Amino acid sequence: MEDMRQDNRQIDGADRFIDSLIARAKQTDNRLGKIRQEIEYRWPEAVCDREQFETQVYRSGIEPFDRLFPTGGIPYGQFIELTGASGSGKTGLVLRLAAGMASHSAKVAYVDFCNCFFPLAAEYGGLEPARVVIVKPDTLGAGLRATELLLKHREVAIAICDLVGVTHELPVTILHRLRRKTIRARGLVIFLTDHTSDIVPASMASLRLEVSRLQPSRVAVRVSKSRICRPGRRIEVPLEDD
Repeated sequence: MEDMRQDNRQIDGADRFIDSLIARAKQTDNRLGKIRQEIEYRWPEAVCDREQFETQVYRSGIEPFDRLFPTGGIPYGQFIELTGASGSGKTGLVLRLAAGMASHSAKVAYVDFCNCFFPLAAEYGGLEPARVVIVKPDTLGAGLRATELLLKHREVAIAICDLVGVTHELPVTILHRLRRKTIRARGLVIFLTDHTSDIVPASMASLRLEVSRLQPSRVAVRVSKSRICRPGRRIEVPLEDD
């Protein structure tokens, strides 16, 4: 009888130990879940499916450009900076890229900080004016906020921020919020800047392309900085179909 009571006590002890392990596991799962939620809020791309992230890319349809990237295009959620001197062809290039990337009638936002958007230039680049949402903000903050809202509500797939002539560095806090909205919308933001400016924080842009004109309808593109392809590569891109 004493042996049976001792066996029962051992079984009860084992049951309590197992119950404590299960409770600890649940607490750990809850903590991990909260950590995951916090990471997903701050850095959504860090917890998305890797295969989906790498296959969800924007392809321009310009073969030399798309071949720069291992995924055959630019993964969604990126900040891209296109920079060059006046007359380098960067505006023509970005419009041509956007025309190819925003397929299936998706709209493109052109946030015109310098008040120099020319609708015929978009049409020349292959981007139908009806697919362009033109924003002419009064301030830098208003323009970035408009970009954020357009992406958040899926009104556009790609946002082009023409910052030529802007001298103030973009606020990092606002850019972090804009990047989260860009990732969640599976969008893309492209900044146009002067070649002498340094207004896009180095930590924010995934790709920096330097543009220079070779001929009236052809430009050279050099990858000066990148986290999504190999830096230092240089290609030539036509601004119209050959």
